[in-house]
Amino acid sequence: MRTAIRSTVAIVVLLVPLPPQKAGPVHDELPLNLSLFPAPITRNNLALSQALGTIGAYVQGGYVLFGVELRTKDGNEPLVSVNLLPGSHFGDGLDQILAQIPGYEYKLVSKHMINIYPIGAERIPKTC
Repeated sequence: MRTAIRSTVAIVVLLVPLPPQKAGPVHDELPLNLSLFPAPITRNNLALSQALGTIGAYVQGGYVLFGVELRTKDGNEPLVSVNLLPGSHFGDGLDQILAQIPGYEYKLVSKHMINIYPIGAERIPKTC
């Protein structure tokens, strides 16, 4: 008799439909729309990679990864400043940084990945 009861319970459990899982707000937004920590962000004379790391660290409700192709001068990265007000979004910071290094552009590669490279680098065939 115990075997019959256990079998019945198992069948009932399998026939109960599971509610669909809701996508949470975390990691669902495109990176450019992600809010930054609600405080001013001011940094001066940062190497490009440090500036990107700074705004990336302040992202709320998600994360952003970078791929960066640089053309250095004397082995040094371009220096930039970040001056963002509370309520800024990641896209505001990225636009501000790229405006300081003419000749570069970015592309959203995936939901969390942004590539930054010299303009035209995608069209130049790689010979390596």
